[in-house]
Amino acid sequence: MNKKKKELFIITIIALIFLAIFVAISVIVYNNAGDLSIDNKVRDYIYDIRGEKYGFLYYLFRILTEFGYLYFVIGVGVIGLIITKVDRYSLLFIFGYVLSCTLNVVIKMIFNRDRPMEINQWVVDKESSFPSGHSNSAGFVLSFIIYYVFKRFNKKSVKYSCLGVGVLLILAVMLSRLVLGMHYLTDVIAGASLGVVAFAITAYICVIFERYDIASVGLLDFKGRKNEEDSINS
Repeated sequence: MNKKKKELFIITIIALIFLAIFVAISVIVYNNAGDLSIDNKVRDYIYDIRGEKYGFLYYLFRILTEFGYLYFVIGVGVIGLIITKVDRYSLLFIFGYVLSCTLNVVIKMIFNRDRPMEINQWVVDKESSFPSGHSNSAGFVLSFIIYYVFKRFNKKSVKYSCLGVGVLLILAVMLSRLVLGMHYLTDVIAGASLGVVAFAITAYICVIFERYDIASVGLLDFKGRKNEEDSINS
């Protein structure tokens, strides 16, 4: 199996696994009208151990949940635009994030699930609960960063360090939404899974772009574009 086929195989496996997880959870939540014993048990357990608001865990998870906020995504996007000089990776990052958000908003409207009781919420958010938007953003953004690092770097230590940190941050964002009282367990698993599915779709498109050499040179990489033109002219 050559490198390109191996990449497509891995992307396909990731897409199928996380799509299956998302669909299974969605069906369970829908069939039970959003009232699941596993969600209630996990919620009650977390509320029992998290302590009082404005304690250590409050500030810790308020920091960790930032990795799912819009301005974190904007920050990553701006850094990506600068590094890539607006090549295929940054363009597809924008496309993929818009796709993941659109899917998340549409599904939220369909399910319209109530959040945990407001008295237990440590932050304020009026949107419906299923699926978790922060977990969705983290699932997409951090998966895409891992993908980019695997594509652009050769050192295994860099690749697998990024993989480990990325997975831990996704899990941390998911846990933060539970500790802060904003979501149920099924919300965060479905949200992160949906984000990974959006990433997989984006990765497929990236492979197509590579095959047809689309946006291989950044729109702002004038030196690279000049070298490309000189090569064509010669």
